[in-house]
Amino acid sequence: MAQLWVRSDPEPVYIGDEYAEPQVGADALDRHWGRLSARMRSATMRSELHRAEVLDGGVARCVLLCRWTLVTRGSGGAGDGASWVSWLLVPRAGGYRIALHMESDVHLAD
Repeated sequence: MAQLWVRSDPEPVYIGDEYAEPQVGADALDRHWGRLSARMRSATMRSELHRAEVLDGGVARCVLLCRWTLVTRGSGGAGDGASWVSWLLVPRAGGYRIALHMESDVHLAD
């Protein structure tokens, strides 16, 4: 997952409901992924692109609906959920990298 992010210029930013403030910079993201991987036994995710557009300077904005299933270490079963994810992507050699990730849980009827 870390390979999808810019490492600097601009500093990457992760905003999620589980944190009181944004996680800014590659070191903060590395700590985030380390905490997450230490708690996870397995995870699956499906994403559905809701909207995408290229903005000035080649920056892209994407909105995705992500559905996920997580099994944590020591848990008796899987937890399912869904989140709206907004990305700002910056062009890099070989494709785009995530510069900003904002995520918020959504409660769907299905």
